[in-house]
This record gives sequence, structure tokens and C-alpha cells, in this order.
Amino acid sequence: MRLAADVFAGDEVALRINPLVGDGHHGKVVTAGARVKFGILPSEVPQALEILAAGRVSVAGLNQHIGSGFLTAERYLEAANALLEVCRGVPSARFADFGGGFGIGYGGETRLDLSAVGAGLSCLLVDWERETGRSLRAGGAGAPRVRRVRWRSPGRSTPSKERVGIHVAGCDIGFNVLQRPVLYDSYHHIDLVPQEVSDRPLVDVQWVGNICESGDILGHDRKCLLPKVGDHLVVRDAGAYGWAMSSSYNARPRAAEVLLAGDGSVRTIRRRETWEDLLSALP
Repeated sequence: MRLAADVFAGDEVALRINPLVGDGHHGKVVTAGARVKFGILPSEVPQALEILAAGRVSVAGLNQHIGSGFLTAERYLEAANALLEVCRGVPSARFADFGGGFGIGYGGETRLDLSAVGAGLSCLLVDWERETGRSLRAGGAGAPRVRRVRWRSPGRSTPSKERVGIHVAGCDIGFNVLQRPVLYDSYHHIDLVPQEVSDRPLVDVQWVGNICESGDILGHDRKCLLPKVGDHLVVRDAGAYGWAMSSSYNARPRAAEVLLAGDGSVRTIRRRETWEDLLSALP
């Protein structure tokens, strides 16, 4: 969040909230909940507002996404109510985005009742606006562009977020780089290489990647030193089906391949992909 305060100084942002209510057709597409990597918990919002205010960043709105393919209205409306409760404590918020993910019943299940969703949201908004004397309808046409901020920072290793007895720590190895954990629940040893020697506690970590998917998890419940920005990770034994199964999903260029020879020499055998490579196939 401090990085966001620096990057967006003097700007307006919207914060992604994790309402601790998730739903979806499969656990890997549920994008809110106690151990999900996305968003800011309601309890973390006051700290986020303080950090952003110190960087002259204004919070114009809040948004959330609870998952994909859900087929009932109840949990969506529960999450919407949770987001509105957070909005009460953010006086500068002019709009709220409750997210999508509406299911269509691919397997012949009963379709989501969109009328029930609409009626429930209408009741929640009318009651909220009557009680607070505020409006959350000011983000439409003509409104200034607002950037969305998640409680994550880009880089090799990011600060971890504490979630129900575990630290969720992000890195820049998404499942576009290494698919085996998400496809097969494969176990890979993960070593943290600190950028500096310091006293850090030993914590339980869930290592997650930078892809916008809840299933983008490299390792569950790993013991290591508390991660910090700038640390490096070593994900072991990833060569056999690493690059061959990798992709440019989420517009992420593929990684380079490096060969460690028997004589100890190191050489690049496949260069890192570039943005130009991704765009070269376009007509």
C-alpha cells in the first residue's frame, strides 16, 4: 500500500475489498474469503486510508469480486452488504462496484435469478443512502478516471498479508510460468533468499503468484522467514515441464530458460519473452 501511495500521489484510487464472503462454481474461482490472496480486509481499511492520505491519495470508491459462476443470490448480496458497511467508514467514496461472476448454469443447473439480485441490491442501496445521507452513484459518465488498487505490490517477493493464521505472500511466478501446482497439486520445494540478513520471525506462508486467479498458488502452508519486498524465491525441480507448459496468460511474457552445466557454467538457452513478442502475432 505504501508503494501505491507513492505511485498514485495526488491521484484518486478505488480499493479492492475482500468482504470475507466468497462464492463460485469451484474453489479455484472463489476470489474472496479468509485465505484468498485478493483484496483488503475490512479490518485493514483504516490502515490503508491512513497510508494513502499521507501520500495525498484520495479513495474515490470501493470494489470487490467474490468469484465466478455462482448461481444463487444470497452470498452475493451478503458480500454487497459487507462492502456497503465498509463504505460507511470511507467518507470520500462516491461509488461502489459489487463485482460480477454471475453464473449461467453450464451443466443445466437452475439459472441465477437476476431479478432477485437486482431487487436485493436496490433495497441495500436505498437503505444505505437513507441512513448515511450519501450517494454511491457518482462514478458514471463524466467522472474522473479512477485507478484500482489491490493490497499487493509488484516485484520478486511482496509483503505478506496475514490471513487466519497464515501469511499470504505474493511473488512474480504466476501459473503462466509454472503450471504443475495448479494442474496437479504438485509439490515443489520453495526457498526464500532474503535480500539482507535480519531478524525475522519464522511463519507459515502460502506462496501465491501474480495471476488474477485464486488457484494461482505455488505452495500451501510452508515454513519460512517472514518475506519482504526484494527477496528472491527459488522454486525447485521446475525444469522438466516448466517452459513447455508455460503460457502468456494474463499478458505475461514467458520466462527465460537458463542451463546450469555439469562444469558449473551458466548460460541462457532461451531468452525472456518481451511485449513485442506478444504483440507480433497481431494483424
